[in-house]
Amino acid sequence: MNIDKDEQILRQNFGNKAPFRVPEGYFEEFAEQLMAQLPARETRVVPMRPWWCRHRASMLAAACICAAVFSVGVYLGSLESRQASLASAPVENVDNTMDEIADYVMMDNEAIYASLTDN
Repeated sequence: MNIDKDEQILRQNFGNKAPFRVPEGYFEEFAEQLMAQLPARETRVVPMRPWWCRHRASMLAAACICAAVFSVGVYLGSLESRQASLASAPVENVDNTMDEIADYVMMDNEAIYASLTDN
C-alpha cells in the first residue's frame, strides 16, 4: 500500500510523461554507425583441429604408460605361474628336466664343474 501512495505522489508531481526521448530512427541506423566507428581489422583464419590432435603428445604418453603397466602385469603373472608350476612339480620331474638340459647342451658333470671354476 505504501508503494501505491508513493506512486500517486510521483504521478501528481511529475505526471506520466517520460522525461527522456530517443530521436526518431536512432536505433535503425545504430548498427551501421557503430561499425563505421570501429577500426578495421584483418580477418584471421584459425585452423580448427580435433581435440585428439591438440592433445596427441599427452595421449601417446598415457598409452605408453598403460602398455608398460599392462606388459609388466602380464610378465609378473606368467612368472608367478611358472614358479608355481615348478614348485608344485615333483622332484623327479625337476631332475629329469635338468638331465634333459645337460643332454641338450652336451655337457657332462666334469664340463659343468670346469665352467663353474673358470668363472
